[in-house]
Amino acid sequence: MLTKVISDTTRYKLTQTGHTLQLQSDTRIPLEPKGELLEARLQLREAIKQISPEDRQILQGTYDSHVNGFFDVENIVFYNIGTGTFRNASCNGLQAVRRRSLHVNDKAAFPHQLTYQFISPPSVPEAPACTIEFTPSKFSSVFDVWWTCTQGSALALSDLKEPYGVHVELQLPYRLKNPANNLKKIVDGIISSFQSDRTPNDQAVERLANKHKTPPEIISERLMNPQVPAIHSRRTQRLILPYRDGVQWHPADNSCEECTLLINIADKAHCKAYLYSIN
Repeated sequence: MLTKVISDTTRYKLTQTGHTLQLQSDTRIPLEPKGELLEARLQLREAIKQISPEDRQILQGTYDSHVNGFFDVENIVFYNIGTGTFRNASCNGLQAVRRRSLHVNDKAAFPHQLTYQFISPPSVPEAPACTIEFTPSKFSSVFDVWWTCTQGSALALSDLKEPYGVHVELQLPYRLKNPANNLKKIVDGIISSFQSDRTPNDQAVERLANKHKTPPEIISERLMNPQVPAIHSRRTQRLILPYRDGVQWHPADNSCEECTLLINIADKAHCKAYLYSIN
């Protein structure tokens, strides 16, 4: 299959091979790029909008780089590009993956690489460390997912080691308009439900209680005592903090290097998620 060079500059190179797109660049594409990186994102967006999956295929976005740092892989491959870009390509689900296969001493290659391709739906991980099963209601916020997770059934099967992955199988009686727009809220809500906040911020709890018409003492109790406290933050930042007029969630998800969301139509809403260690 021939590879088409869409653009090749000193800062990035965008190519297409069939339905596979690859963007190489001298730095990660930020949320608000400028100059040549803005042009790179615009060209990538247009190319992604032209591809669509076959049968039950899902969209896999891979970020490959030897450069480390604190970031969420789903932000790099989906949110920084713009979730509206993936509306059609992610209709069956999507996966964000972190890789480090680019050689650190390869001076000729760009040190950051994004690859988008369609893959068959991955199977359930063979040896998950934790599982959670719950009935989702809505996906307007991280709280919505976290709250329904706390009412579900969580189980610890073994110790969860870093880095780890999250595999989510979601059944709904309707189609999500844009799964890419919901991926982060779903993954962050699930990860938050496995994380303990021993001293929840009172103002943040009060804001959540007022917005969601829920007693603050119940929110605090579920924050402090998750069913399975499997995920431990490497930073001292609290799980929830006041932000402007609302609340910002800070789940310990920087060690989550694979996250998969599979979507199927069913009579009733149901969700099962698996957390697994990545060797």
